[in-house]
Amino acid sequence: MPLQETQALVLRTDNLGEADKIVTLFSPQTGKIKGVANGARRPKSRFGSSLEVLSYIRVVYFAQPKGLHRLNQTDLVDYFPKIRVELPKLAAALYLVDLVNSLTEQEDSNPDLFNLLLYNLKIINQGNFEPVLLRIFEIRALTVLGFAPQFEKCTICKKRLDFLQKNVYNILCGGILCLECAKDKGGISLSCGSINFLKQAVKIDLDKIGRLKLSANQAQEVKQLLHQHILYNIKQEINSYRFLEKL
Repeated sequence: MPLQETQALVLRTDNLGEADKIVTLFSPQTGKIKGVANGARRPKSRFGSSLEVLSYIRVVYFAQPKGLHRLNQTDLVDYFPKIRVELPKLAAALYLVDLVNSLTEQEDSNPDLFNLLLYNLKIINQGNFEPVLLRIFEIRALTVLGFAPQFEKCTICKKRLDFLQKNVYNILCGGILCLECAKDKGGISLSCGSINFLKQAVKIDLDKIGRLKLSANQAQEVKQLLHQHILYNIKQEINSYRFLEKL
């Protein structure tokens, strides 16, 4: 039962018995892990408020070869206080952590995804939240996990796409189709601006993502495409997405 220490973001908590919690953490070294925090729900718990969802912590835990780890100590690094007092920011941040939780497997290390999530939580906490940030996060998360749609070539005929005209995204084909291949298959019509946005969103440096913009029509196209693609991969709706859509 070796003692481990790591930084982590709290993705989810579930009550266990009368006083304990099962905590889902996301770490750059170990990926998603679950641990039991004994006594975490007691008023004078040694964990304090560090195990609330969205907390960025340092955690020491006893690693178990199978099943749940046992959390021993936590230190709060960042609480993201401005997220918690503005409902649109809170809804967006909860969607991001729920998306990571839904897309990842247990103990599958992905430092790039961890850094992407942490960076976006900091951005939401520090500035004015804009929905385009969610679209950038979605496509980059899908990309680092290997789930992203194909954008360079038609998924069926493999010809390079003409980005000067509209193309079509088909969920069952898993990517973009040229107009010829899309004739009998249908899908979401995508303007060249929407496709170029998705391509740029994957490649651009994180500190420059604020430069990417979408028109109202492009925003709807990109949102619909990414939502369908995510649903196709995780097979269920994310509850926080419904909450976000009601705002």
